[in-house]
Amino acid sequence: MSKILDFNTIYKLNEYLKENGIDYTVHSAGACGGESAELRQVGDKEVSSDEICKVINEYLKDKFMQVAPIYDGAYDIKVI
Repeated sequence: MSKILDFNTIYKLNEYLKENGIDYTVHSAGACGGESAELRQVGDKEVSSDEICKVINEYLKDKFMQVAPIYDGAYDIKVI
């Protein structure tokens, strides 16, 4: 199974984040690889990137994928 954040996965992730009360959305941040993304705040509630990644990883576990911030505290994430 490929480790790419494709359009459908990003769309479903954004719905999942919304359902879980996370006021951030995921946006593709790579040219064509799909290995990285950017988290953007869309509401008033600030959440750490580590906490958002935990929620995202819960969704991605069935796809045998995980994400992590590119460095501590970053809101740019990568597939690991």
